[in-house]
Amino acid sequence: MTTPKVALSKTMALVIAVIVIIGIAISFTLIRPTAPTPITPTTPTTPTIPFIRVGTSALGTTGYKIAVFIADVIARAAEVPANVYPYSRAEIGIKDLCKNNNEITYISDTQFLDLYAFRGAFEGFQGEVKKMPVQTLWVYTLEVFFLVKAEDKDKYKSWEDLQGKPVFLTPLGWGAHLHARRLLGVLGINVTHVEMSTDKVVDALRGGTIVAFLGYSASGGVSLPPWIASAELLIDLAPLNPSADEIRKLEDAGYGFIEIDAAKLFSRNKGMGKILASPFFFGWGAAIDLPEELVYKVLVQLEKDAPSLVSVASEFIQVKTDIVGLQVAAVRSLVKSGIPIHPGLAKYLKEKGAWNPEWDKLVATSLIPVKI
Repeated sequence: MTTPKVALSKTMALVIAVIVIIGIAISFTLIRPTAPTPITPTTPTTPTIPFIRVGTSALGTTGYKIAVFIADVIARAAEVPANVYPYSRAEIGIKDLCKNNNEITYISDTQFLDLYAFRGAFEGFQGEVKKMPVQTLWVYTLEVFFLVKAEDKDKYKSWEDLQGKPVFLTPLGWGAHLHARRLLGVLGINVTHVEMSTDKVVDALRGGTIVAFLGYSASGGVSLPPWIASAELLIDLAPLNPSADEIRKLEDAGYGFIEIDAAKLFSRNKGMGKILASPFFFGWGAAIDLPEELVYKVLVQLEKDAPSLVSVASEFIQVKTDIVGLQVAAVRSLVKSGIPIHPGLAKYLKEKGAWNPEWDKLVATSLIPVKI
């Protein structure tokens, strides 16, 4: 017969065993890893950019003037600060972008061609490149023409009359300089370029250091750069237009001309009559480290702001009138040369129904696109 003491011991042992089993079960529950929570796929977000450096040309140029407004558009579209970085020549700003020292820079179609061929100002530069600008944001055309002293208007009748003469083609490396060189090259005309700062042009013309200088307007002849607007107040000028034969040869080579009424462009020299000028494209180029969505938003913002911008800067008239057509015309002019297109610009043009599927192969996919 079991004594009460023995019975109690067995009962206690049973209780302790149950407690131990429960404790072990609880401990296993606590340390057992739980199944991972499923991750819902999300659309990649735009990388954070603390600020955007906007490269542009020197003080007194159209590029500098307009860069202030472009930086504001970019800042509001990107919701980050955008600061203007002026360079003595646009080519230096382009090189700085390639070295990763700015995010978007002032560039012309002529400079795109030289950069991607690594010729001219960019010869030997290829080894320093970390990224390359692509077609991103076209803002206006610049139109180049030649001016001489009014007293010399009967002495110089066509561009051929500048053969071998000292001429200021705007500073070396400027887009206008490059465009003028191309035009003169088609015609086989060799001039002697005299390098100087833009504020010395009037004295050089008066003193005979130069016999002509290259002028330019913006946006179809609606405005002069500040340096020419100041210079023309000091001297009587006359346009030196190309001859009909010279225009025909240049048009056959793919270079167009527009007619500008001097009365709408000049102050002292309103009576000069018609000026025949050759346009080319200018805007801002970025590499694809400036994301697609950000560039797209900048284009949308620029389109939205154009009516108010043109009231303070007439250079925006082409953007206000037809921003889509301006982008398409510029892109089309560089298609045959294979200059890449920013995916943000491609998205914008596709949304507008203005994209050509043949351009798909030109949409940039890397920081350093294949050399043309």
